[in-house]
Amino acid sequence: MAADRSPRACRRPSGPHTRPRERAPPAGSPILAKTRRRCVERRRYPRTVPKTLTAYRILALVVSFFVIAVVGGWIIKMIATEGTSLYDLGEFTASISPIHGVFYMVLLVITAILSRQAGWTVGFTLTTMILATIPFVSFWAEHRATQHTKALWATYEAEAEAAAAQ
Repeated sequence: MAADRSPRACRRPSGPHTRPRERAPPAGSPILAKTRRRCVERRRYPRTVPKTLTAYRILALVVSFFVIAVVGGWIIKMIATEGTSLYDLGEFTASISPIHGVFYMVLLVITAILSRQAGWTVGFTLTTMILATIPFVSFWAEHRATQHTKALWATYEAEAEAAAAQ
């Protein structure tokens, strides 16, 4: 049963150690329809996408707030004179920038995982990762990626329903 859940169950095995299939099932057989339905259901969208999307959204918002704080503190530090409370605020934001860096690296990993699960293109994935570095634009990038993922999910669910109806 575990073999049926793997994505490899949808592909025909090939290689020097595989036996050729004796016969393919007839065109209207329930076995073929069931196999097609399983393959469409599991083609790209595993059941963990909503969890990964939620993790991505939370991390994207945290990183967005951090990047605004770090860039704002950097600007304040450059404008304020040394010894003032504004300069100290800039120093504090400089001390939290390594934390922002760690969160950003985790966001990149979650974005890569989500892109593989949701079937994003390479260009969309790289654009989303780059836009996460720009203050205020990162909020829009998170919204854009969420809408794109939900649209892809709806398409895959429609394909699965159509395959189940066959």
